[in-house]
Amino acid sequence: MNNLQLAIFSAEAIIVALLVLFLFRMRSRFGLSPLYITLGVFQPVQTILASTVYVEILPGMIISPGSVIMFTASLFVILLVYIFDDGIETRKAIYGIMFANLAMTLLLFMFGTQLGLLHTVNFLNLPRAVLNQTARMMLTGTVVLFADAVLLIFVYEAVWRLITRNLFLRIYLTIALILAFDSLAFATGVFYGQPNYVTILTSGIIGKLVMAAFYALVLTIYLRFAEPTNHKIQPFRDIFQILSYRQKFEIEHQRGQQTASLLRESEGRYQTLARISPVGIFRADANGATTYVNPKWCEISGLSYDDALGDGWLAAVHPNDKENLSEGWRTSIQLKRGSVSDYRFVRPDGAVAWVMGQAVPEINSEQQIVGYIGTITDITERKQAEGKMQRQLQRLQALHRIDTAITAGLEMNLSLGLLLEQLLFLLTVDAAVILLFEPHTGLLRYAVSRGFRTDAIQQTQLPLGSGHAGHAALERHVVQIHDLAHNLDEVERSASLAAEKFKSYFAIPLIVKGQVKGVLEIFQRSFLNPDREWINFAETMANQAAITIDNVQLFEGLQKSNMELVTAYDATIAGWSQAMDLRDKETEGHTQRVTEMTVQLARKMGIDPQDLVHLRRGALLHDIGKLGVPDHILLKPGKLTEEEWEIMHQHPLYALNMLMPIAHLRPALDIPFCHHEKWDGTGYPRSLKGEEIPLSARLFAIVDVWDALGSDRPYRKAWSEEETLKYIREESGKQFDPQIVDAFLQLIT
Repeated sequence: MNNLQLAIFSAEAIIVALLVLFLFRMRSRFGLSPLYITLGVFQPVQTILASTVYVEILPGMIISPGSVIMFTASLFVILLVYIFDDGIETRKAIYGIMFANLAMTLLLFMFGTQLGLLHTVNFLNLPRAVLNQTARMMLTGTVVLFADAVLLIFVYEAVWRLITRNLFLRIYLTIALILAFDSLAFATGVFYGQPNYVTILTSGIIGKLVMAAFYALVLTIYLRFAEPTNHKIQPFRDIFQILSYRQKFEIEHQRGQQTASLLRESEGRYQTLARISPVGIFRADANGATTYVNPKWCEISGLSYDDALGDGWLAAVHPNDKENLSEGWRTSIQLKRGSVSDYRFVRPDGAVAWVMGQAVPEINSEQQIVGYIGTITDITERKQAEGKMQRQLQRLQALHRIDTAITAGLEMNLSLGLLLEQLLFLLTVDAAVILLFEPHTGLLRYAVSRGFRTDAIQQTQLPLGSGHAGHAALERHVVQIHDLAHNLDEVERSASLAAEKFKSYFAIPLIVKGQVKGVLEIFQRSFLNPDREWINFAETMANQAAITIDNVQLFEGLQKSNMELVTAYDATIAGWSQAMDLRDKETEGHTQRVTEMTVQLARKMGIDPQDLVHLRRGALLHDIGKLGVPDHILLKPGKLTEEEWEIMHQHPLYALNMLMPIAHLRPALDIPFCHHEKWDGTGYPRSLKGEEIPLSARLFAIVDVWDALGSDRPYRKAWSEEETLKYIREESGKQFDPQIVDAFLQLIT
């Protein structure tokens, strides 16, 4: 046998095995008739293959692969039916194979006899001897097959009891022993006495043992994975014994009793399971009326068994959940499928129990819902945990929003108002107010409130130690009043609080860094009995309010200090400027004039308002470097010599050295250091050119020249306005930035 023949042989075996298993698997839908018909077809095919197609497996040894496959498949089917079904079906399978073989044998004898008659047309030129020989082989095979089927049951039961663990070995030994017997019986019955008898016998045994291994493997896999079960062992007498009607009646009666016993046992187990089940179990009719509940159902719902039957259980469902529950039932009826919903039972003691209800419809053969069976599971703890997690998440989000408001620098009343809004929502209270403590007066004054019906609370001002809020602030602990109507203890606010009809009250001192910042008051118009979690969050919100107040007060203090510092800086700069003007009598008032005009020109040029502060300071200090120029040069009435001009040109460097160590004035250095630079690069001290010169210095340079030329100097008289403007126009693009010149001229005119 070459590789191609082996591949074909294997493919045929696999196809036949899969076909048999598929038809057997579909027995619940179509019955076993398709499988029996297929077996009937196998028999003539097997006969034809056994008479025509042979393959040499070893030197001198030949087998008919198709015949071996078909024959082994027949025994395979009998064993499969015997394992999974009863003796009657097994008997049907055996008799069906026998009938097919006998029918084929009879047909072959008839064809052989007909060939011997006159006027018979034989298109295939089949010898009569061949047909007769095939018929004898078929008859012998039928007898042997019947014997194989009988022995198969005996061997199966024997091997099954001897070998208890290895499923493959049990099946293989069963099939192998039967096939070995079959080969011996068939070869002896047909070929005994012929020279090749031993060869045929050996070839048949080898081929069928190989097929036995294949089908044993297939059946083992099927039993393990496709239909794993406790495989039955049918008594031999159930297969072949012919029963009378009385015996059949007794058997059926016995089976009925066994079935009834199994049903009672099953019912008992069901009732036991229902009684000890950790979940509530119920049954209801098609309209949802309860017909049975187990003890756990009653325990979860808080209802008695009698109250739970019928529609009584609906009365215990929370009013807010009834509509959703009814909608779930309607959807289940419409779609004929199960439903799952969460809802609440209100127990007789007022407690609320969350349950997860699951119901599956019972559908009859006419596809109509005849009832429901389902369970309820107590999920109260889960819902409480979810609610707690949700509250914690909401509270964290609220704290985050408050932190964001504080970080964003919102004014105190806005931040505290947002805090009170979150507090009312998350603590489910009616009203709250924050009173601020004024250390210099010793009073608690109204700051912000939410939830009050009138504005009377806004007039609150309590001395420290007066009223509940004053005591909370003075003694630095939480004050809780359960019935505020009988514990007002505040003459100043008794009328306004009585009008609000509050019952429960909390006062929490706002303390941060050991200092009392105020009091948070919480009011409720119903009796409030909060748990520890509620109180903890209220104290957290109070701490947040205290931090908010402290931050705002600290920020306001810093702002005040900063403004005072800025004012001091500007006063110092103004003093320096005035000192310079007093030193140089000829330029008195020059600094203030050029400063104001430079600021005006900067605004016209669109300079950022924040930069105007540094520009103003730079303009005021533009000649501070002249403090380093000797008086005999600075105040000289005549023209300066070249050496004196050299010293005068150093005053921007003196300004740089004087102002650079002062960090607050570094942004103002551009004008004192660069206001003598020129657009064409001929200025001093660094000969900067064009836009290399800082913008503020370019602005100031024009204004400085304008004011200087229009003022008297020791060495010349003041120019007229026309002469000064003409000079500035001529110096556009040389000494001055042309764009700034245009803007300046527009400003002047």
